[in-house]
Amino acid sequence: ASFNDVYELDIVNWNINSCPSSGPEGHINGNKSFTAWMSKGSGNTRVLYATVDMSLSTVSPATFIDSTVATNVVQNYPSVDGEGDTVAVVWQDNRFLFSNVFASISIDGGQTFTSAILLSDTSVLGSYTVPDVAYANGIFHFVWRSSSKIFYKSATLSNLLGVSTTVTNNKRVGIYPNPTTGRLTISINQSIKKITIIDVAGKKVISTVPKTNTLNVAHLPKGIYFIKIFGEENTTTQKFVKN
Repeated sequence: ASFNDVYELDIVNWNINSCPSSGPEGHINGNKSFTAWMSKGSGNTRVLYATVDMSLSTVSPATFIDSTVATNVVQNYPSVDGEGDTVAVVWQDNRFLFSNVFASISIDGGQTFTSAILLSDTSVLGSYTVPDVAYANGIFHFVWRSSSKIFYKSATLSNLLGVSTTVTNNKRVGIYPNPTTGRLTISINQSIKKITIIDVAGKKVISTVPKTNTLNVAHLPKGIYFIKIFGEENTTTQKFVKN
């Protein structure tokens, strides 16, 4: 019925003489909105994202969804969906010569995202374009196009984040025992600033600033969970099983 506020998201100041290939797409959860778009303001065609807290009128800095790709890679046509703190961005880019479809997942409301997850099949030569994503009942639904065909793929959060140990900047982070019945011990060579645990539906079940590297999860129901460890130097997400 009415629009009361305007928030500038794209701070890279892309000056263009013609229409861009794709515009922004957003997802709203409560008082927060999440938006992804394509910009060439940095000199390279990239997908960026930003979050807005509409209750506080604050905007997070515009951030590249995948900053590790080569300068000649062209990213475009982002799509966004999610529920609660779980948000997915899907896009196309040509890092493997032909255009393929990639996704990145956030389980902290868009504060951080996983590395790019390849969705399309690189073993078949051809371009996969204009992806879209929907999220409902803990399942991501992806669609994209190749020539005259439409492809569909579904995946749970567990499927997409199915890792038990990760290496970030050559620093191994481990959790044990896994599976666990009561306590998790985190092996990490840096200080822990915060820990968040998410269930497979994307719901945040624990958020704490630990005093030690041991966390009590005995009260959690049996199932698969994701623990997000915020360190002084980097952040990593790992999967564990509660028995």
